[in-house]
Amino acid sequence: MPRERLLIVPQNWLGDIVMSQVLLKKIKCERNDILIDILINSSFKNLVKRMPEVNDAIEFDCEHEKLELFKRFSLARKIKGSYDRSIVLSRSIKSALIPYLAKIPIRTGELGEGRFILINDIKTFSKEERRKTAYRYAAMFSNKNSIKVKSYMTLNEKYFPSLQ
Repeated sequence: MPRERLLIVPQNWLGDIVMSQVLLKKIKCERNDILIDILINSSFKNLVKRMPEVNDAIEFDCEHEKLELFKRFSLARKIKGSYDRSIVLSRSIKSALIPYLAKIPIRTGELGEGRFILINDIKTFSKEERRKTAYRYAAMFSNKNSIKVKSYMTLNEKYFPSLQ
């Protein structure tokens, strides 16, 4: 039986990349058999390679303020059929485009910027819960749609970011 493959699309900021490791560790603790790839800016590749939970770092460089739709279509075509699920940690339309265009069946994330079609496994958080970023990221790997971040506030050290 083939292993489940998961694509993580984090926000491309250093702190968010580090905090996303809480999610990666949670996934591996609950489902060690899942292969996790992460879509990142090339400037973070060395950092992500030090995260033992990551199978592969897929580089995707786009200027922050630009859509660069052709580049997104091109990458989506390249990875189409490779993933069973994606988790999109940013609330932007741009971050949700590649999983949608690649026809990844389960696309988990929050609504934002009119992403009703792009995200099909919608997670909701209150304004206060959104501020607890690492815990919100960990809560994305859940079967529930409305998640209380407070239930994740007891995350122990095994989920804390650490690099090898």
